[in-house]
Amino acid sequence: MTRNMTRPVGERPIAHMPQSIAHPGFPRAQRSSGVGILSILVPCALTGALLAILVSAIGAQSLIAAKAGSGTDLVLYELTGPPDSTCQYPTGPVIFSKDTSFNGVPPGLNACIPPLNIPSLSDPAGDVAVDMLTDHFWITDGMGIMEISARGLVRANFTIQPGDILPGVLTGLGYDSRGRILWCTDGVSVVGVTTPTPPGCAGAVLTVVVPAFTLPIAGIATDVEWDPFTSSLWVCDDTGMVYNLQIGGAPGPLGSFSVFGLTECSLSQNLQGLAVDMMSSVGTGRLYVTDGQQIFHFDAPGIAAPSTFAVPTACWPAPVGELKGLGFAARANAFGRGSDPPADHMIASIHGLGQTTSPSYIFSSVLQDGSYASTGFLLMSNGFLCPSVNLFATGPGDLGIPLFITPQPLVILWSGIIPATDHGRGLAIPTPIPTGVPLGATVYEQFWIINMDGTIQASNAMAVSISTY
Repeated sequence: MTRNMTRPVGERPIAHMPQSIAHPGFPRAQRSSGVGILSILVPCALTGALLAILVSAIGAQSLIAAKAGSGTDLVLYELTGPPDSTCQYPTGPVIFSKDTSFNGVPPGLNACIPPLNIPSLSDPAGDVAVDMLTDHFWITDGMGIMEISARGLVRANFTIQPGDILPGVLTGLGYDSRGRILWCTDGVSVVGVTTPTPPGCAGAVLTVVVPAFTLPIAGIATDVEWDPFTSSLWVCDDTGMVYNLQIGGAPGPLGSFSVFGLTECSLSQNLQGLAVDMMSSVGTGRLYVTDGQQIFHFDAPGIAAPSTFAVPTACWPAPVGELKGLGFAARANAFGRGSDPPADHMIASIHGLGQTTSPSYIFSSVLQDGSYASTGFLLMSNGFLCPSVNLFATGPGDLGIPLFITPQPLVILWSGIIPATDHGRGLAIPTPIPTGVPLGATVYEQFWIINMDGTIQASNAMAVSISTY
């Protein structure tokens, strides 16, 4: 639904946007000059208001997993928990699925090795890991490692033979985004390596920076993850055990425990993946674990974690069959649906580019399918509306224009003229996140648009939560 406007909304003057500039990290989106969350709020209502905006701690994030048994048809998923029953927030539980076997492979990289062959749950080989700094993913099938971007572009693709860095095939990966270390396990030992600079190919050298050490565990390790809160490692195995270990193998500060047979979530013993919740407080041991069929969000030693925006329930079934591996991604969560467009316009939508860590100098809020030469407004608040409030409705059957975020407080992060964009492209508004924003702090964003013909449109909305990395 659209509405005619006789004057601009609000009293804030509309600033024409400077010429868009290209950005090498996000070739599919045009970037507008923009300002960070911190710098825009201070002129609006002083520093105290910034803290007020960020008091919400509902929590948006997502998980990355591979499709178990997909063979050479390598499919990656980005997942949330199931949407809540009232308003179906957030959009999910499958945010995207990408076949990365041959998608966007630069010339020559396909010749490095055959596509990865992701095994079934009965084979412990295979896993995924997330580089939160670059928003890239690492995947292994046990004998090869692939690095891909969030768009599915292959950045590196090389073989790992038993004996190269560990005696056996790889069963688990984890990534220390700050230290730039890829942690690898063959089920018996763990080693830390640095990876070649993309594009990597067969024969690329992995440099060992943390020598291999034997894991003091009962079963076969199926995943390993770095915990920046405690500078330790988490490991899960095929007996249902989860271990917190120091580098070298000594017991970590949060010990070891079983998640098999818990009343909170009926996991099997054959765990397939583990991820550290990077929004949690120091020392809580808040994790995700999966047996490939169920996902459990919990605090050590197995207590169901509180509900979050992205994960309304602590235990839920895998929404896409069987999963192999698990990784945490600090990604903005979209929710709702944009208003019905007028003729010759499209449904506008919002999504995030990059991960929402503190700091994050590359995060952007993207307007998709805004109309050329229309005036756009990027709005931010500290709460969301469930159900949404439909403005400008004229009567029964008129849905009006949906507002998904609370109107008080409401901050205009950006306003400007939407430039011409090619079909399928978006306008990326830089909204970098400064250092020192509290973990878990959450804001909610939505675009509103005044078209040249005077009609109004609104996008869906997205939740942005702060994580470490």
